[in-house]
Amino acid sequence: MKISEFKNNFKSLPIAFTGLALGIGGLGNCYRQIFSLNNQSQVGNWVSCAFFPFLILFVLMILFKYIFHFHELKKDLHNPLTVSLMPTFSMCLMLLAGFIGMWDRNITSPCQISAATLMVLAIAIQFILLFYFGKSIFYNHIKKSEVVYGSYFVPTVGLITSCTVSGNIPAIPNIFFQVIWYLGYFMFLVSLSVITYLLLFKIDKLNKEHYPTIAVWFSPANLSCAGFYQVFILAANKQVDLYPQTFLNVIAILTTMLGFVTTVLLYFFIFRIFVHRFNHNLKTFSPILCSLSFPCAIGVTSMIFTAKAIGKINADLNSVFLNDMQSTFGVVSIIFCAITSAIILYLLINMLIFAWKTLFKQKSD
Repeated sequence: MKISEFKNNFKSLPIAFTGLALGIGGLGNCYRQIFSLNNQSQVGNWVSCAFFPFLILFVLMILFKYIFHFHELKKDLHNPLTVSLMPTFSMCLMLLAGFIGMWDRNITSPCQISAATLMVLAIAIQFILLFYFGKSIFYNHIKKSEVVYGSYFVPTVGLITSCTVSGNIPAIPNIFFQVIWYLGYFMFLVSLSVITYLLLFKIDKLNKEHYPTIAVWFSPANLSCAGFYQVFILAANKQVDLYPQTFLNVIAILTTMLGFVTTVLLYFFIFRIFVHRFNHNLKTFSPILCSLSFPCAIGVTSMIFTAKAIGKINADLNSVFLNDMQSTFGVVSIIFCAITSAIILYLLINMLIFAWKTLFKQKSD
């Protein structure tokens, strides 16, 4: 195969690769957190190393696509579906920053400097894509009453992804991530009613092939829950005293309940998707199914952070009830992690096959 043909094949790679990369990175973070629940943080760090090479590979593939074919970037920015999924690229960088920072928490270390720099860059890219999305797509698309996608939450609530790994980057003050959480949570509350209404009453206009994108609707609640516990409970020390305990309790209860319910509903939704494909004999794999990956992973993450937060609160209280609650959420997170691992493994295998066929196809094929 000629080099020119190989470069040209990158044009056919879908943005779904960064969506899957985000799910894989999120799952790697889940395994690391599960091991930390059992005081085996170092083991968890090494286990997560098995996941992040795939995240880096898929991110580089999409990066090369836009480098080799810059016109594809312009085209994707004007497509209502792809532009809402493009922030998964910056969200992947946030997870990668957390992965780099976890190896050395000394704020003057090369790991922390690199992680903090990458995190700031990722957040800046997220804001740029959010601004473009809001100005060019969201306003005009809603104004014209055209079809909407569940992935419209990605540019807005996706900011909170940085909060889920903030504990690995002490070089950036925790108060910074608390502000990011407030911004993401506010945009979640504002966009929830609008997007939900349009999904319910404009669903007849949505192409059935794009149904899996609705899965993203289930992720903001869990992302808000995981981010809240990380920046306000787990990573907070003196900062936690800045907020009334009643406020923290109310947000904790609401986000946890909503996160648990949406994760269970998500699994039923995914089951229905695969039953539909089986009943209609849809054997051809579609990259749009990668929309299922991150919502599953963040559902697991929120349950793990809930268990860890309860454990931290119970350290001083030594309550039997809280101890049982921690154990319950720990078991729930392991069950959710097993289900999510099976789903993401299926997506990973099929996307690797898809990537091989796409990148190494020849004109004669």
